[in-house]
Amino acid sequence: MAIITCLIYLCILLPIVNGYTQSMFDKTCNHPSDVIFMLDCSGSLRPEEFQKQLDFMKKFVSNTNVSPNVVRIGLITFSTEPRNIFHLRDFRTKREVMYAISRTRYRGGHTYTWSALDYVRRYAFSRRYGARDGVDKVLIIITDGGSNDGAKTTVAAKRIKSMPIRIYSIGIGKRVNQTELKLLATPTGSVFYVDNSNALKSIQNEVRRNVCRSVCDIWPADIVFLLDESTSIYDADYEKQRHFLASFINDSSIGPTKSRVSVITFSSRPRNQFWLRDYQSKRELLEAVTRMIRSYGDTFTSDALEMARKRSFLPRHGGRIRAMRIVIVVTDGKSTVPRETSDQARKLHNAKTTVFAIGVGPHVDKDELNAIASNPNYVFKVDNYSALASIKKKVTEKVCTLHITNVARFRSHM
Repeated sequence: MAIITCLIYLCILLPIVNGYTQSMFDKTCNHPSDVIFMLDCSGSLRPEEFQKQLDFMKKFVSNTNVSPNVVRIGLITFSTEPRNIFHLRDFRTKREVMYAISRTRYRGGHTYTWSALDYVRRYAFSRRYGARDGVDKVLIIITDGGSNDGAKTTVAAKRIKSMPIRIYSIGIGKRVNQTELKLLATPTGSVFYVDNSNALKSIQNEVRRNVCRSVCDIWPADIVFLLDESTSIYDADYEKQRHFLASFINDSSIGPTKSRVSVITFSSRPRNQFWLRDYQSKRELLEAVTRMIRSYGDTFTSDALEMARKRSFLPRHGGRIRAMRIVIVVTDGKSTVPRETSDQARKLHNAKTTVFAIGVGPHVDKDELNAIASNPNYVFKVDNYSALASIKKKVTEKVCTLHITNVARFRSHM
């Protein structure tokens, strides 16, 4: 019996647990971010050891979705002085970035870490050189020893850590100053140690998983889910819809100054399950999702869209002036009053709200989904509720990318 129980856990339960808790750690880094590598090329490193750092960076880039709207990459090397190899704005494709890394040369010199930190703080993450508003900023520092002036490095580290940047520090070899390495990293980053340059590859996956976790936490978003609970949906399928919502929340950055989530369920009438103001932590939201009680009836999608527009984003319900407005509609069929649905969707679009439409099953109306969504790129269709999990990552990425492409538009209306 014990053996059978163990097999059940390994084959069934463990994949479910891992899939739920590690869903943000995908093979490819797809979360929008500006990533700068700061690589030590001082005289204490041999040229072939410096090459190992470049190989480490290449491996990271190879598993990253490099593009103007997703991940941008920059590279700075440092020794006696910092040298910018390429800015965030310089290359638009992975191939271009990989070629530029390959052409980077070893220089030698002293380890003036503070000078490189000041350069990064003043220039690397500026708009002028390709940094984007509303996108997570990540700095990855690799060094093989302590700086030549610890006091100056301490001051420079404190200055750069006052900025909204996640800093990861990686120390190579026995000469590395562990105290200084910890000083460089931010609480939201991490510190890594390896015995030598050859061992960098041993931490490759762990560094990537840390860096590539969901990073849509700089520009706040107010997100309202409209979930279909009409009679055509089986109770088991409604539970899969609930799990889709919980998984989305689990992979989001939730908090008073980050993302807030509200839920409206709809059938013959819309019902607010909770407002944006009600739950300010991920734990509270997930508990609230489990307490949702469903109803039954027709599919009056139009009334749910109207409720979201008129009530969900009000300040007294938790709506914020400086937050992006996002509505995600999940439905399994054509609405009861299609013309009214299109009209209410249009009014919601005009209210500066970005709307996603997810159709489930064979009875959805593609034209109506297109009318509900802000544009066709925000329409998703799956064969059944079990398949919702397969598009969760894509939906999250689309919402995350809005933090880049729409930030200027939203600021213009503040």
